[in-house]
Amino acid sequence: MLYNKNRISGSGIPAENIEANGIIYTPAEVGELTLSLQSESEWTPYLGIGLGTPIPRNGVSFWFDIGGVYMGSPDIDLDAVQGTMIYPTIQNEAQMEKDLENLKWYIVIGFGLSFAL
Repeated sequence: MLYNKNRISGSGIPAENIEANGIIYTPAEVGELTLSLQSESEWTPYLGIGLGTPIPRNGVSFWFDIGGVYMGSPDIDLDAVQGTMIYPTIQNEAQMEKDLENLKWYIVIGFGLSFAL
């Protein structure tokens, strides 16, 4: 089992005016979009296989691990200020979650170097 607090979040607003079809829109008119993405659960199962000794008795040891972690479908949250041009984008939240619902397993590859004092 892995304890998973993965969360991706960010926001974006145009840095300058945008021209579309001969009309100029200011960043305030376009608006700011905030996105947050996190996994379903904080505790996630991990299946892997490794070679080597992560805790050596003496000397130096190398180890390698490869496996997969089940994160579940990501939970997406979109937010924008009502009345801005970007606001209708938040209606795509359900479609984005549907598009990413197959991203449940993630590959994990680890290399390590350990030494005893």
